[in-house]
Amino acid sequence: MSTFFPSYLFPLPLLFVACAIIYRIVRGCIHPDRGPRLYPPGPKPKRLLGNLLDYPEKNAAETYRQWGKIYHSNILFTTALQRHTVILNNLRDGDELFGKRSRLYSDRPVVPMLEMIGWDYNMSTFHYEERWRRHRKVCQQNFGPEAVKAYYPILTCKVHELMSELFSSPDDFETHSRKLSLAIPMATMFGYDIDSVDDPCIVPANTALSLAENVMSEPMSALANFFPIIRFIAGPGFRKRVDKVRQALANRICHEECSSFQSDGTATYSLLSDFLQKKLSSGATPVEEEAVRNVAYTVYGAGSDTTHSATVTFFYLMAVNPGVQRRAQEEIDQIIGRHRFPEFEDRPLMPYIEAIYREVLRWKPPVPLGVPHCLTEDDFCNEYFIPKGTTVFANIWAMTRDEGLYPNANQFLPERFFDQDGQLNDDNRVLAYGFGRRACAGKHVASSTVRKFK
Repeated sequence: MSTFFPSYLFPLPLLFVACAIIYRIVRGCIHPDRGPRLYPPGPKPKRLLGNLLDYPEKNAAETYRQWGKIYHSNILFTTALQRHTVILNNLRDGDELFGKRSRLYSDRPVVPMLEMIGWDYNMSTFHYEERWRRHRKVCQQNFGPEAVKAYYPILTCKVHELMSELFSSPDDFETHSRKLSLAIPMATMFGYDIDSVDDPCIVPANTALSLAENVMSEPMSALANFFPIIRFIAGPGFRKRVDKVRQALANRICHEECSSFQSDGTATYSLLSDFLQKKLSSGATPVEEEAVRNVAYTVYGAGSDTTHSATVTFFYLMAVNPGVQRRAQEEIDQIIGRHRFPEFEDRPLMPYIEAIYREVLRWKPPVPLGVPHCLTEDDFCNEYFIPKGTTVFANIWAMTRDEGLYPNANQFLPERFFDQDGQLNDDNRVLAYGFGRRACAGKHVASSTVRKFK
């Protein structure tokens, strides 16, 4: 039987249409139309399904940018089964809603499948409430501009290891980059040094993340997010896969390996080791311990992918822009020479390296649409109405392609970050880290890693 028609009572398309009709009828009775509103422009919704079939399967950020040109608007609106979505293609609107109005736009949308598979430990998915604030406090205390300096020795060691591996086997740069992206969160969060990308301590975590991504990409998962009742009528095959993911995520880090590493005195400074010391000296509640462990798991899952994406993008851009590579090498030779690796203290002396860092993350942000926000009250943006509960995306890719901000935006030009006097300009904001109160909590660790590497 086709994977699109698993063992349900009805084939998936028929079930989907039936649910759509029932949902619209019930929703219309409970929440009748409150009259015409001026919503932001977007594709015309179809009867029953709305814009469900309009959502792009790939290159979504680029598609939404093209929609902005078609509808002559930097703010777009779509709806599917009474689930509303707004896409912001303009930096000004992103700053206005996620920054100045962050009280209204700092929540996250409800995604039932995340809870079903056990991914609700990830603080980036938390609702804007007390639980999130507890976790955010952990991040502020441990990953702030000053606190992050405690991790500098670890970051320096791991980046130097990468450079040595590149000298030894440059053709394996992608494997070396992947190892770096895994080694840094394991060392900084758990105090554990991995030997390779197949280290026994991280295999369970990587397996769990892979299983979760596969299940979340299934059509039935998308349907369950619209109709949570699906979890009770889905076939045994789907439920079995969900249970497998949930069990894998529950054992995502090999605690035996990490615990023995910490107990024998060989673990380096890390988030967990620092917390355990504080716990022994002054005590800690289970709620506090849960927050620290969840933050560590979140950093591992999110940080490893984004760091790998940024470093691979850097390799590619240096390969296709030899002039940039040559100028960067000249600056490094002038400041550092060829007899040692860069240190954090060298960063202020190398403005062109800083410009490359900014331009890499502008040219290809690791998460083009960012993490979705959710509106908690009815609001207006410009003259457009945005209803409560709307999911709002910042199209970071479109913002970094704004010709008004970045002329010749499709080109890789580190020089754009210098003023007429040859000094770095004040455009040091990295949009890839997000907006407002829900900006990336580990951005100072991430920026230190990527800057150190470059």
